[in-house]
Amino acid sequence: MRSKRYGFILIIVMLSCSLVLASCEAITAQAITQSDASARGNGGLDMNRGPGSRR
Repeated sequence: MRSKRYGFILIIVMLSCSLVLASCEAITAQAITQSDASARGNGGLDMNRGPGSRR
């Protein structure tokens, strides 16, 4: 009974680790450049002020 429980926990841990690794790989594959980060100032959504706000 105990070995089945440990096997189930091991499978859950392996699945969660693979999900985290896949998420990290997807984030690094996006190739965010400096021009993409500055596009927010030209009419994009600003987190604190709303769309297209100027300072």
